[in-house]
Amino acid sequence: MALNMNDEAIGGCPQDTQQRRRRLRLLFRASQDGFSAKTFHSKCDNKGPTVAIVQSGDYSFGGFTKECWDKGETALRQLQEEADFYQIKAMLDELEFNSEILTNKEHRSLLLRWLPPQNTENRRRSLRLLFRASQDGFRAKTFHSKCDSKGPTPTIVQSGDYVFGGFTEESWSSQGGYATCTEAFLFSIVNPRGLEPTKMPLKQQDQQYAIYCKSDFGPTFGGGRDGHDLYISDNANISASSSVCLGDTYDTCDIYNGYDFNDSDKTTVRDDYFFTGKTLFNVTNYEVLQLFN
Repeated sequence: MALNMNDEAIGGCPQDTQQRRRRLRLLFRASQDGFSAKTFHSKCDNKGPTVAIVQSGDYSFGGFTKECWDKGETALRQLQEEADFYQIKAMLDELEFNSEILTNKEHRSLLLRWLPPQNTENRRRSLRLLFRASQDGFRAKTFHSKCDSKGPTPTIVQSGDYVFGGFTEESWSSQGGYATCTEAFLFSIVNPRGLEPTKMPLKQQDQQYAIYCKSDFGPTFGGGRDGHDLYISDNANISASSSVCLGDTYDTCDIYNGYDFNDSDKTTVRDDYFFTGKTLFNVTNYEVLQLFN
């Protein structure tokens, strides 16, 4: 619960020099508004001094700040540290990962484990939504306006029933050309063959082709003689020109581990079909999230 303090108030918080009574007005109640950090910020940001009251089982506690909340990284970190300290699980889950595509908690946890190691302070890492095509639109220029120069980002792509994507520790940009990475990778969460989620690491000899940046391209990973390993096109929801050409820059050696091949598979099992069952596809939705400590 978060409450806004105005000029008529209660005891226990500083009053003004005229000793006027101060009151608390309800801004947010998680039990009725939900535990989404996004909703908390939409209702509480820039509202001046606030009191937060938290219930965990039989225990009640909270805090007061005279500063405004905001949705920047510092405020999110403060909120997360409080939730982590008091083990408010619903809020922790939302702060760690806000995705409409990866709704399965096991899949979310898996992607978080795949991301590069945490810092030496071993603080919890979080993903903050930068771009969601279903709400921001599928134009490449919008992707760049929201995601360029934001540092490490995973991209999560949905095409029909299938979910896949990639991670880069380098920033996206609108200037044409490749960017070198050492920790980038592609991944499959849900694929046509029903195989387990798979991580495809960057080939060491091809690090200079890890991602491709261009103003009229969406997120694009890898490059080679036949095309990009994963390319999301402009207007990817209405144009089936997004493409998969796995194996040039990212290692696909392990993607069919555990799969029992038969004769009919010999012509249909190809790396390029692994994500969606075809090389060209429409995008149902995609999200880009910023990784921060």
